[in-house]
Amino acid sequence: WSIQTPPLVEHPLWDTWTERAYSEDMRPYGAPRRLHHYVRSYEGLMSILATQRLWASDVACLSDTTEFRHGIPTCLEALNLIRVPYFAPHVRLVREGLREMFKHRAYVACLSTSNDLRSQWHSYGDEQRGFVVTFPMRVLSVLDAPLGLRIMPVEYGPEKQLIRARRAVRRAVQDLEALPPGLGHP
Repeated sequence: WSIQTPPLVEHPLWDTWTERAYSEDMRPYGAPRRLHHYVRSYEGLMSILATQRLWASDVACLSDTTEFRHGIPTCLEALNLIRVPYFAPHVRLVREGLREMFKHRAYVACLSTSNDLRSQWHSYGDEQRGFVVTFPMRVLSVLDAPLGLRIMPVEYGPEKQLIRARRAVRRAVQDLEALPPGLGHP
């Protein structure tokens, strides 16, 4: 799971679209009761406890951006589902946006549904010399976070990633078709 910042878009229906998309994307996963954040050091733990804040990292500054960048080709492939000619300008805009990450800086904080996961201890918990901070989901879901942060599951399976991206494309086509003439279609 990760906490993500959605792009800020100037469009009258953007908030409606993103709320619906978030709700539909979350449905297959359910809501875990708790999420866990692995911390490498005592100083990191004390910072979280003292400030009652969980810091998110700029994706561009991560040591491994593979996970984030991997999703872009998957999304580009899913856009091939849109074959309606009058949606071509929208598809071009989204393709360009994906390549440029919508000129948006993305921030992530990683969480896990497991409080004792070897890969997490290895990558983030200093080989079990660190700490795990457990957050009740109800606390995370009501954070008064700037920029409209979202808690989203990370999907590692390529087939599931493509299914998720195709679902998003189908939803976007439905939204475009529902727009009044001139905004989404002729």
